[in-house]
Amino acid sequence: MSFNATTPKRLTGSLVDLPAYEQAAIITMSEAFHVPPEALGAIRLHENGRGGGPAVPSLAFGIKSLAAEEQDEYGEQLKLAAESLANNIVRFQKATGHAAWTGSRIVDGFWPFMAQRYCPVGAADDAKTQMNKVWPAKVCEIYRGAGCEWVHATEG
Repeated sequence: MSFNATTPKRLTGSLVDLPAYEQAAIITMSEAFHVPPEALGAIRLHENGRGGGPAVPSLAFGIKSLAAEEQDEYGEQLKLAAESLANNIVRFQKATGHAAWTGSRIVDGFWPFMAQRYCPVGAADDAKTQMNKVWPAKVCEIYRGAGCEWVHATEG
């Protein structure tokens, strides 16, 4: 996916209520990792983790594998989520022989594949809530309802 001809301006649909600063950060990171901003936004909205701050680690994207001193950074959570999304797109294609994309959208079958690494069912940190089993369906549902308003390069 190339972002050279068009650039996302803002997230829409199911992601419209994300704060403007988060939308801007998600869009910027999606461009850096060549992943759809709607997908990162869907992960963020579903995880709905705290944003972090002094002495309160960020779990904005649900990533708990970071060292404690790095977890207070929203940007680090976002970067690792984007990197994981990009890596899983490649893994999906290699494992299934099918593209993770149909047109400009990620296929529904990608989300259960990504969940195997991102939030595996039976993980120790999921014992209480057991939310990992619904992660693929919920993220896919948010993603389906998500949109992005695009600006063509000539529009400025």
